[in-house]
Amino acid sequence: MTINPSRFAEAMAQADCFKEGISPQHKQAFKVICKALNAKVDGTSTGLDVLAFPTGAGKTKALEYYASKTSASVLIVARRTDDADEIAKNINALSDDEGIACASHSKRRLALEDIQEFR
Repeated sequence: MTINPSRFAEAMAQADCFKEGISPQHKQAFKVICKALNAKVDGTSTGLDVLAFPTGAGKTKALEYYASKTSASVLIVARRTDDADEIAKNINALSDDEGIACASHSKRRLALEDIQEFR
């Protein structure tokens, strides 16, 4: 299931982390992120997408929101174990269906069978 980029940008504008509002350029960036993720989900992506937005632009928050709202399985790779835990926690908090995300890493390794139970 893909997500409407305009609705995605509007939902991101309402997120708690953007209480002070976002610029039209920021909304456009969220649409670009959504379109790139949609292309991965529906198989129309032809390669690697680089989202070169600055630090603090909301890339991780956008990914968390997208993962919480799509029915597609999403694999997120994070550099630090605490980041992986936080991302999984945030996806679960944003989802209508608790327990859709998990973190598996060197400090908490899940069996493949257990991981397959998550969306």
